[in-house]
Amino acid sequence: MVSVPLVYPGLAVVPPAGPFALALPLPLATCATTAGGFAVAGTIGGWCGFAWGSGMAAGHFFVFSVVGSTMVITGAAAGVLQIVPNTPAGSSCIFGAADWLAAGTVTMAP
Repeated sequence: MVSVPLVYPGLAVVPPAGPFALALPLPLATCATTAGGFAVAGTIGGWCGFAWGSGMAAGHFFVFSVVGSTMVITGAAAGVLQIVPNTPAGSSCIFGAADWLAAGTVTMAP
């Protein structure tokens, strides 16, 4: 969940920035080396379709950038995700997207 909802560029003069948190319980997320789900926390800034940030996942630092609906993650966690606002939950880039759906793979360094 993003604490400062992201909108399309032009709908916000200054890019919003703030903390985010993500928790994926089983069976939505699995980790090959750790029992249970997956939790991430960090900061994000930017707009829908153009954002950046950093965070921690299971003690692994990572940075990411988003262009369009593609999120590229680098650092001790690396991968590519496709992300879209969770419109069934009311998230929209026009009114503010704080809840996102993601699909892809992330690998963490040992």
